[in-house]
Amino acid sequence: MKISCRLAFAALLFPALNLAITVPPGGGGGGACQTSWAVTSGNWSAPGNWSGGCVPNGTTDTATLTNGTAAQAASTTLDQNAGVAGLTIGQYNTLNINQTGNHLLLYTVGPQTVQISNQGTIAFGNATSRGELELYDEAIYEFSGSTGNLTLSDNADNLIRGLDGNNALYLANGTISGAGTINQLSLANGGSIVANGTNPLIIQANPNALAQFGNNPNSFGIYNIGTLQANYGSTLTLDMSTSAAAANQIVNGGTITAQGGGTLEFSAAANQVASIYNVGTISIGSASAGGAMVLNGSDATFKFSGSGNLTLSANSGNTISGYTGTETMDTGGNQISGAGTISNLALVNGYAGSITAQGGTLTIKDNPNAFAELGGPAN
Repeated sequence: MKISCRLAFAALLFPALNLAITVPPGGGGGGACQTSWAVTSGNWSAPGNWSGGCVPNGTTDTATLTNGTAAQAASTTLDQNAGVAGLTIGQYNTLNINQTGNHLLLYTVGPQTVQISNQGTIAFGNATSRGELELYDEAIYEFSGSTGNLTLSDNADNLIRGLDGNNALYLANGTISGAGTINQLSLANGGSIVANGTNPLIIQANPNALAQFGNNPNSFGIYNIGTLQANYGSTLTLDMSTSAAAANQIVNGGTITAQGGGTLEFSAAANQVASIYNVGTISIGSASAGGAMVLNGSDATFKFSGSGNLTLSANSGNTISGYTGTETMDTGGNQISGAGTISNLALVNGYAGSITAQGGTLTIKDNPNAFAELGGPAN
């Protein structure tokens, strides 16, 4: 059932992936610079580091970084603002975007799909400088590469964003990890996105991005058929406050998890009804440590739907809680099971849902202030 649902979601969302890739007319200077990295390490801005001696920075330019090997890796440091229409990174190559004020812009003219092949690493920021990747115009940017990594440093200012809010980032496979913000775009994840820093990794849902494709009747901001994860000591925030008009701000057919010691936060605007359609699994905690799920939005209702699972481990330290104490959690048809504590929120167990203590004690604490806003007790 869940597998067929995932395939149905993917078919609904991504028929546009078959579109041909084109690039806008014009470009930088006197024609396209379609060039390859030619040295072991160096700065993007140096012509001698590229085959043919041209530096890619134009609307028809492409950059290929594939000269690294297992014996000799290669790295490129983005020391200027640059924009390219195509980017390919090999398994043993690294593109460093770690100098504050410099960003990489991916060009296209949409609506269409742009393929970004990344088998290596795009490394964002460091302790003192942020990294920034920008997506231009109305397009789906598909990042593919099973060994590819978009590695964000533990810097809260790292940024991956759409320039006009009409973009989508599709992580077909590979991994995004670290801290920072992903915003002003729709996010579709078929790989792994992992918060693993002391600063949070924040994903802000944007349901407007895919409307121009005409294949998104159930608009969403975050669509997951892979893994969204908060590691020990880290926080993953799924922010729905900017996507109140979407039918489902979050669609989950994969796994969303807070590992032991990790925190998964769903946030919403005040008084918002935040919709989470779950036919996959949301899991909290591990055998050795409890995890936390926090619902954050003053007087907001977090409405879960679908037939998915919200599974707490057998650790008594697991928590599901409201941040302000005025939040409402409507379980819909979701099945909640495990051990831990549900507190500081109004809990409404949907007619098709269930709440089951399993592997230990599951405590539901009364919150009369929150319940009063419903006009009656929760079930």
